[in-house]
Amino acid sequence: MKVFSIVGIRASGKTTTIEQIIRELKRRGKTVSTIKTIFCPTFSIDDPKSNTARHKAAGASSVIAKGKTETALIIPEAVDNNKLLNLNQSDYVILEGDYEAPVPRIVCAHQPKEVEERMNDFTFAISGRLADQYDKVCGLPAFSALSQLTELVDLIEEKVYDRLPNVDAKVCSACGIDCVALGRAIIQGEAKRELCMLSQAAVCQLCEQAAQVKLVQGAVTASTGPCQCGCHKLVKETELKKRTLAAVNLPMQLAINGEKVELSHSQEAELKQLLASFVKENVHSIKLNAGDEYE
Repeated sequence: MKVFSIVGIRASGKTTTIEQIIRELKRRGKTVSTIKTIFCPTFSIDDPKSNTARHKAAGASSVIAKGKTETALIIPEAVDNNKLLNLNQSDYVILEGDYEAPVPRIVCAHQPKEVEERMNDFTFAISGRLADQYDKVCGLPAFSALSQLTELVDLIEEKVYDRLPNVDAKVCSACGIDCVALGRAIIQGEAKRELCMLSQAAVCQLCEQAAQVKLVQGAVTASTGPCQCGCHKLVKETELKKRTLAAVNLPMQLAINGEKVELSHSQEAELKQLLASFVKENVHSIKLNAGDEYE
């Protein structure tokens, strides 16, 4: 099994790139699976009103939903990559959006700066929208999955190596270093995959016993991006409304042609009510802050 990740900000071409790579690998006779990382803290794979959700709520350690065309295994907790990969028998597994996995990486982007922020020592190619404009970015080859798919998949087959255990050196260091360092050296052409003496069966056995090592900088990069389900937009909108309405509710002064006008309590209350209604309807187009002056 060979594992690699594809990362990038929203609408950078990740999913399109993955779709094209899957089709080309399948055309070449390979089996392909994907694992998508979802950053939304409220995400659930299941409908909370479904029978399977009730099974889960009752305490089932796992729930399998079996339909006529699809089967879903629902586990009520985050599962380590090592264990997920052990469930898989595909030739290739693509990790979408996983910044923590120490595996070969492709970065999709709109601008070179986005590549700089997301590339690491495992990055071997650039794709997505940026690859329509450049042949090389940050010293790495750039291939469009739409117009240069053959070249991109040729590079994937060349660079992506058989799965390493990706466990802590205390668990295994038979190669003389550790899995992260070995993977990095393989990508950079400084070592061969054969330096890891474990067979794929032994890798699976070791991964079942030990947790995956994660890239620390990967967690930082991933946490700075908002989830893509829309819930973060609702949170931001709610916070903006609260902040703006708080400014409206502070004591206010009215000036006409530069002359301050004294307001009665009822007049001030009426003006605040009008402003509050306006704010609720136009929260995205205005910004009110306490202490500011408005004309």
